Amino acid sequence: MADPAYLIIASSGRALAASAWRAGIPVQVVDLFADQDTHKYAEGARVGGTIAGGFNPARLLDLALRLKARTDIQGVIVGSGFEDQPALLKSLEETCRIFGNPVPIVQSVKDPALF
Repeated sequence: MADPAYLIIASSGRALAASAWRAGIPVQVVDLFADQDTHKYAEGARVGGTIAGGFNPARLLDLALRLKARTDIQGVIVGSGFEDQPALLKSLEETCRIFGNPVPIVQSVKDPALF
């Protein structure tokens, strides 16, 4: 198995990947772009949806599970893109250690009365 790494999942993971790269932390990225800059900072970058449609839940979960199976993923760093998909975030929480806001927090900021 490969060295330990973290998985970044965000609409755009480039800034998080660049920060990890500067800190010497290896990462894999699943976002909506997988652009050249992201590849520069990550050990691998994959597309997990479309810009117009956001994350594709089945594709994103499949990518996360496959990366976890062949890479020593220590956890998932969650960025933007889950605001309208708390069920997807919940599915990730059930399979991987999450670094980011848990589902109840994401749901609470969507409720104007609670927010």
